[in-house]
Amino acid sequence: MRWLVLLVSVFVINVAQADIRHAVVQVFNQSREVNFQYPWQNGNINSSYGTGVIIAGNRILTNAHVIDNSLQLQVRKVGSDKKYHAEVAFVSDERDLAMLKVTDPDFFKDTEVLELGALPLLGDEVTTYGFPVGGTQLAITRGIVSRIDYDYYAFSGYPNLVCQIDAAINPGASGGPAIVNGRVAGLNFQGIGGADNIGYIIPTPVIESFLKDIEDGKVNGVPEIAFVTQPTENPQLRQRYGLDEKDGGVLITSLSGFEKEKALLKVGDVVISMDGQLVGNDNTVRFATADRIDSNILIARRQVGESLPLTIIREGKKMDINYPLTYTLKDSRIVPGHQSNLTPDYEVIGGLVVVEVNEDLMRGWKFVPPSIDMQRYEYRRTGSAETDRILMVVSVLPDEINLGYEQTRFGVLKTVNSAPVSNLKQVRDQMNKPGSDYIALGFASHDSQITFSRKSLAERMPAIAERYGIKSQKQAEVPLAKH
Repeated sequence: MRWLVLLVSVFVINVAQADIRHAVVQVFNQSREVNFQYPWQNGNINSSYGTGVIIAGNRILTNAHVIDNSLQLQVRKVGSDKKYHAEVAFVSDERDLAMLKVTDPDFFKDTEVLELGALPLLGDEVTTYGFPVGGTQLAITRGIVSRIDYDYYAFSGYPNLVCQIDAAINPGASGGPAIVNGRVAGLNFQGIGGADNIGYIIPTPVIESFLKDIEDGKVNGVPEIAFVTQPTENPQLRQRYGLDEKDGGVLITSLSGFEKEKALLKVGDVVISMDGQLVGNDNTVRFATADRIDSNILIARRQVGESLPLTIIREGKKMDINYPLTYTLKDSRIVPGHQSNLTPDYEVIGGLVVVEVNEDLMRGWKFVPPSIDMQRYEYRRTGSAETDRILMVVSVLPDEINLGYEQTRFGVLKTVNSAPVSNLKQVRDQMNKPGSDYIALGFASHDSQITFSRKSLAERMPAIAERYGIKSQKQAEVPLAKH
């Protein structure tokens, strides 16, 4: 995933090329960086631009990364010297899609509305529109669809359907439309660093899923199933679970807390069919390209709140289950993917800055600590929205109270006063409990403890907050021990 480079992208109708131009807009974003190392500080203000496309209802479709962390958004029509104020109506981080609205009706004068087409086929000729870096003129490139796959999106860190094209997509062109036979086949959204004439578009099935998602006035997200499977290609494994040679299927090896609560599936169940399609023993299904694709695409095309028909084999017997899709990709990961306009939560304990690890934080690291990398794709083990996160000390603010504790940076916090903690709420709950005269922090990487007296914390935290400009203090109250 590291070789993917983000860009800026759009979308369109069955009209002449000259009319397509009038459905494409340039998007200008004034944004603020998020500082995960010192979360109370404002990051740098940056200027960037991308592309968008006008669709039915005077809406503008673009990429989520084009408008990420926006402070001010403006849009400009092709051939116009005027910029109009725009607002974000909806953002789907997992799909890297966003919808903008412009309240000034004058903006839509002399514009066109573009329609969505079908999923493009291999070999289809594609024309892309966008405003690549280096100029304000609309640029047009042409190529063909060379691959359709289920792969990770560079911006969100989550997988979904992608189309590879051999037309160059450069930064600034993100959100622009990719046109096949006069209709929008997808949105430009990422390329490959160092590669010539290779780009990726978000195809129309993903866009349609986004549009359906927001029909109720909110973004529910991309649904996910909370169990882990393995292929059943090994003959001995297949024999053990009573699978015939003609049977495909994947073996359920573990369940998250979400799944345990439903009690619909068990470890040892074999999923042989999903949404009416046979699942191969390599976890693939037949796809529109006549080839095979990861079976998770069948989940991604559904909506939260729907049910996913499954056929399983349990102890040699086939069973049909309607599996409710009640939570999302974001819910499932112990290390969440990107979240737009995130204000990081944190806790400062004696100058140790503790946060819940996410993909945005990790992107700023030159290396990923092994303790994190091994867990980043792990399913959460419980069903609460506040549980099962990785807690890390991202910085140590020098002060007399933490002398000798400098090595705790990048340490994974596991206990507070011997009680297990897996999120900031649990940390605060433990620190707020009256008890001993001390607060002891335990870490995953070593057996040593970090210890602060409650009295010292009460004395030094105001000075630490003042010295380092911690204006929005998230600090627990840390009551003194009662004697």
